Amino acid sequence: MGLILAQYVEGKSGKVSDPERLKYAIAALAPFWGNLTADKVSDITCRDYEMARGVASSTVRRELGVLQTAINYSIKRGVLSQQINVTLPSHGKPKERYLTRSELASLLWHSPKHLRRFVLISIYTGRRKRAVLDLKWKPSANAGWIDLNRGMIHFLGTEEIENYKRKGSILIPPKLLLHLKIWCDPKQPSVITYNGRSIKDVKKAFAIACDNAGIEGATPHTLKHTAVTLGFQSGLTMADATDYFATTQETLERVYKQHSPLHNKAAMGPMQRLGK
Repeated sequence: MGLILAQYVEGKSGKVSDPERLKYAIAALAPFWGNLTADKVSDITCRDYEMARGVASSTVRRELGVLQTAINYSIKRGVLSQQINVTLPSHGKPKERYLTRSELASLLWHSPKHLRRFVLISIYTGRRKRAVLDLKWKPSANAGWIDLNRGMIHFLGTEEIENYKRKGSILIPPKLLLHLKIWCDPKQPSVITYNGRSIKDVKKAFAIACDNAGIEGATPHTLKHTAVTLGFQSGLTMADATDYFATTQETLERVYKQHSPLHNKAAMGPMQRLGK
């Protein structure tokens, strides 16, 4: 398996959107699988790997997904002669923490300027932290950018390749568009800056703002959960949510669907008639 992993990295590292993430997954897989032959891949060894890693099941799923892809790559190249299936652990329990509207208002009140921008863009777009922090005012090869003329945000750089953490593009909601027009300064290196510099992370500032606002159990990623949850609570359909948030329907149904007032609506009529 060590050779299979090595050949996969050599063949794909320059063709994937996030080569560093691929190398990290291979580095995690190699100590366990490196000295095993492909015929040792089974339900048992996959479970043993999960136990040995001792990390979240979602992380193990991603890593074993890379193992499966590496095996498939070797099959296509004729290195392996038969299909070998990797057993992935089940999805972990979805994170249900999201900010209520009152919590969100309090967070914005206690946020410094740069964090306030981050929070507003995150809430209106439902994108991940890195995608928001990387935004530019002009087209960029390796980062998203804001097109105020067309009223769009492109979360994918002009030379980037879309990966499983889809970014996509959206029309800017009118309220956010007003903010962006006020903030716009093409001379700045990024949309969100601190003292004229791009920001690598807002984890510390976010934690301080949450502490001052009396908000517990929230991280920057909670904003994505908040955006999608509030969207469903406002009546966003599954089809529109899948397109707008660039998130698979399977993920939306598994994590967020219960928050929608449309959830099970079609069953209400027949169930109401049961009492007649």
